Amino acid sequence: QRTYSTRNDSKGIVNEVEHLLVYSKQPDWNPNKLPRTAEMDERYKNPDNDVRPWKSSDAFAPDSVGHQGMVYGVQHPITGKIMYPPNGRHWSFGQEQVLEIMQGWVFNSLLLISINAAFARSRGIKAFFIESCFASLVAVVVAVSIQWVGILVINSLLVLPGAAARNVTWDVKRYHLISVLISIFSGVSGLVLAYYCNMAVGATVVLIAAVCYFITLMLKPYFVR
Repeated sequence: QRTYSTRNDSKGIVNEVEHLLVYSKQPDWNPNKLPRTAEMDERYKNPDNDVRPWKSSDAFAPDSVGHQGMVYGVQHPITGKIMYPPNGRHWSFGQEQVLEIMQGWVFNSLLLISINAAFARSRGIKAFFIESCFASLVAVVVAVSIQWVGILVINSLLVLPGAAARNVTWDVKRYHLISVLISIFSGVSGLVLAYYCNMAVGATVVLIAAVCYFITLMLKPYFVR
């Protein structure tokens, strides 16, 4: 039985692969390669318009005992779940190479800066530039929104929904989703309650956001792992 994919778990020359040595007198000689078949091309894909097509392969390799430095946890950039290799296996890439791949995404650069800016700078990320752009964007949003809803509501919506979501989430995806939902819930319910109860809209929105925060604070032991 021959295998199409590469192997890295053999102790010598494997039986599934044929080795043919070819010598030539001409240095620029190239063999007459067999044409590719449709079955071979189907193994590769390019859903994101990358530079060249690629194919999915096993991200793990055997013999974790002999490669203990290759056994580590990788946090999923969307779900936040910590993933480890299966028992007896290790990652095919080292931590340095995996970190370089993940830093190619802007989201991961922001996440790394928020965790440790000094470490992000040591990895070649332009922490000051990214922080400046993020701060400028927040400043513009706050300056524009103050005229619509007021400084009190802006400050509360910047802090309370995120703090409330942090109490009941353990990954980045749920954190962003719940914080946005709490913001929408606080704004809409604050408008409705202020209309029927003849109350100040800004104070009502802040009050509901604060109530959401304290509720999630009490539920924190049941959600956070």
